[in-house]
Amino acid sequence: MFSFFNKKNKYPVPEWASFFTEKEFNDFVKELNAYFQPKGISPDLEAGLVIVNDQEFGAEQLGLYNLAQICKQAPAKHYKEIVEGHFNGLKQANRFDQSFSQVENDFEAVKQYIGVRIYNVEYIDQLGKEFTIGKFIADDLYAILVYDLPDSVRNIKPEMSGRWNKSTEELFEFGIDNIRSAYPADLSKEKLGNLEVWFGQGDHFFVPNLIFDLDKYPDFTGTGGALVGIPHRHACIIYPIHHIETVTAINALIPLIHGMNSEGPGSLSDGLYWYKDQQLTRLPYQIDNGKIEFSPTEEFVQLIQGLK
Repeated sequence: MFSFFNKKNKYPVPEWASFFTEKEFNDFVKELNAYFQPKGISPDLEAGLVIVNDQEFGAEQLGLYNLAQICKQAPAKHYKEIVEGHFNGLKQANRFDQSFSQVENDFEAVKQYIGVRIYNVEYIDQLGKEFTIGKFIADDLYAILVYDLPDSVRNIKPEMSGRWNKSTEELFEFGIDNIRSAYPADLSKEKLGNLEVWFGQGDHFFVPNLIFDLDKYPDFTGTGGALVGIPHRHACIIYPIHHIETVTAINALIPLIHGMNSEGPGSLSDGLYWYKDQQLTRLPYQIDNGKIEFSPTEEFVQLIQGLK
């Protein structure tokens, strides 16, 4: 663990925060110091965690990765308000959760808060699938039922389905409808070189839920479906598959998705997906020394070969 309270230290940038320059990282640490030093807490900067010794925040370990990504997108002069807003929000969310738990068994009282959110399966594995109600939507993407509360989003425990006497499919339909109504995405068609690509964007966490509605937008899918990227929680990229220009789109979309996923905040997946018949299939690739090595499925190769 780095010696946190020595203000003269210059902290090397750990791997988890490699998107920071050294100055940006040290500005970030400075604001963590200002927030936690009065509490006698020393963050573990190597692990990207803050270990707290009370119940004020509602958890014993507070991750720094997403907070750091948010700071990266802003000038250093705003780090203080971002850090304070983040951790004060956690405290406020914890206070709400304590009162919410008193009415949680009453479906009519909580139904307005039920939603669906998409996560990378690695996060869900850390959380524990057994503590969620969810399903795979791709090999590395997992959608779970959540409470979308005023100051936080948290998973709904499996036992709630029985207490409410609702099936998983009923709750998913309910949650998707709630998020669709509460969090519309800003949709725009943008130029990417000579290509036209659809972008869904928003400052909330649910832009990736657009994939549940692709068939509702005729412009989003072509005769061969669509190429889809979900780099982070604030973006969804869609390219309808109509003709052989799709090959050019693949080479343009992969570095775009990869870069956006690296920058975050709220990184989700660096994958390129093929959407067809309400199914997402990951199209594997690697970037080696700036070169893209694309390894599509046999079914996708057959699709490309059949395009005009």
